[in-house]
Amino acid sequence: MPEVDQSKEVKVEKVEEVEVEGKSDVPDEEWIDILGTGDLKKKVITPGIVESRPSKGSTVVISAHGKLDNGKEVDIHEQLTFTVGDSEVIIGLDMVIPLMDKGEVAEVYVASRFGFGSKGLPPDIPPDSNITYKVELVDYAPEEEPCSLPIAERKDNIKPEVKEILTERLKALNNMGAAQMKIEAYDMALKSLDTVLKCQPNNVKALFRKGKALGLQGKVKESIALLKVALELEPESRLIHIELAKMREKARIEAESEKSLYRLSMEDLDDCLCSYVDISDGLP
Repeated sequence: MPEVDQSKEVKVEKVEEVEVEGKSDVPDEEWIDILGTGDLKKKVITPGIVESRPSKGSTVVISAHGKLDNGKEVDIHEQLTFTVGDSEVIIGLDMVIPLMDKGEVAEVYVASRFGFGSKGLPPDIPPDSNITYKVELVDYAPEEEPCSLPIAERKDNIKPEVKEILTERLKALNNMGAAQMKIEAYDMALKSLDTVLKCQPNNVKALFRKGKALGLQGKVKESIALLKVALELEPESRLIHIELAKMREKARIEAESEKSLYRLSMEDLDDCLCSYVDISDGLP
């Protein structure tokens, strides 16, 4: 192995530091590069509650304090409420929040393409500005399924023009139920009428038609129960009175028939016992 001449001075050239867009002075291992491009990154400052992350459709409350590359504070929100995935905030924040736990505080780097873009937000945010946020996920609530809300609350959240369309739709379903009953498609009729009653539980026509359909299927007790509800809502209705009287008479006849069958069964049993006794008497 050749000896190194230590008398000669070894010159080491200083490598010039180059600033790369999307990079931070903080060591890379402390950042989560969300997209792998350096354009959207997150660094946890204070951990939150584990496995308590919002998802698309969740309503979240955050605090956010942004800074430009020159240190100027911009886009500051103490209590910002929005729905994840509804494009109510810049894309960068919309994408990062589902990756945060409740109570977590994080530093979030957002390149201009995921922030305010080439237009910026005059006069505070120039075009093509990168922003570093300090974000805290204060709280969140999962999206509520419409079917889980009370009917009254669902109606309150419907726009007037949509409500008018739905009302017409329910009228059509109610009339469809009546038409399906005429062709003896009782199961289909019940589905149509059930849809109406889910939205309008006190719809007298739907209650009456469902009660009648159940009666035609032989479900007399269920029919009577519904017709009673309809009669309470519209006590002067002659049609409901007539149909309820029919069902009550049908129930009475069925009850008498059951009693007759029971009596016949008991008589048959008595005859069998008598025959058995007669045969037993004749045995040695």
